[in-house]
Amino acid sequence: MSLVTHLISSQFGPVIPPESKGVVHHIILYGCYAPVNESLHGVGYTCYTNSMPPELFDCRHPIAVWAVGGDDFYYPDNVGLSIGGPGDPTFAILETHYNNPENKAGIIDNSGLRIWYTSELRQYDAGLVETGAAVATLIVPPQQPAFQVRGICAANCSQDAFPPTGVKAFAYMLHAHQLGRKLQMSHYRGSQFIGELGRDDQYDFNYQQSRLLTEETTIMPGDTIVLDCIYDSTSRPKPTFGGLATHQEMCVSWIYYYPRTEIAFCQSILLPHLALPLLGYDANVTVDYINEDAPNFWVNYFINATWTPAITNGIQQMQTTVDPLLRCLRTENRPLEARNKHDILAASLTAPHSGISRTPK
Repeated sequence: MSLVTHLISSQFGPVIPPESKGVVHHIILYGCYAPVNESLHGVGYTCYTNSMPPELFDCRHPIAVWAVGGDDFYYPDNVGLSIGGPGDPTFAILETHYNNPENKAGIIDNSGLRIWYTSELRQYDAGLVETGAAVATLIVPPQQPAFQVRGICAANCSQDAFPPTGVKAFAYMLHAHQLGRKLQMSHYRGSQFIGELGRDDQYDFNYQQSRLLTEETTIMPGDTIVLDCIYDSTSRPKPTFGGLATHQEMCVSWIYYYPRTEIAFCQSILLPHLALPLLGYDANVTVDYINEDAPNFWVNYFINATWTPAITNGIQQMQTTVDPLLRCLRTENRPLEARNKHDILAASLTAPHSGISRTPK
């Protein structure tokens, strides 16, 4: 696109056809930075499998997000998402996730996103960053009425990602699946609680909406964003693992902000292998948590475990107080820097909250 424009609004509901409602789970429009390959235009692939061309794996710059129940979202008057300018994506892919537990046949889906844009550029270019817990290593034990998972956008990631004057957060979206009951995104500067960036104490999987903040919040380099997710797994006889399917779970959020930077993901990677001694296994194993294609062998240990309170409490502690790995990626799916460890312990953070505990170490 030779014309620089600003995306200013996204309308989703009218482009989910009646036959696809209840089957379309969520849609993400990702920007890509590779050279345009015309042969890929209009071709569909199964996400994150060998059928997907290698250059599409680096399409990790979120442009627009929709999930079940979402409706129109409009940018503030002074902000737009830049398209067609220097540093903007060269093309985009539409990632659509489906949930069809009844195996309904004959559905031909043409869902999509309807987007408004303008050549009258606004004052600021917007960015969108995904925070929370990396999906691949999340685990929720069975028969738990209020199990907590914590995802962290760590201080040394925001230190590298944001300019010295900080960025302004103006909207957010919270996302979990069917077990999600409460989600809260908290903002810290050092150990000081600055405030909430998003909260839903009555989370409903069937109503997920991008929401404008009442007041813009400045996120400075070195700040920490903590996402706490509470799950009710009393209906599940087996553990629930992180994944893209509806019966699996997620604990993620998206923050809309300006001015735009290179950051696309600022998340923590939980370390479930540390809980293996609770099951009688050795935790001194080599685990590849950075490579998303690596097999999650640890899942097999937990599927058939006898879930005692000690195991459940151990998993809870592992996912809320153990220093995790850091997933800090640019829009081109490259690390902001080489280090993977963050330098702030989640357990050292304290804040007033009702219903979600933060127990100091």
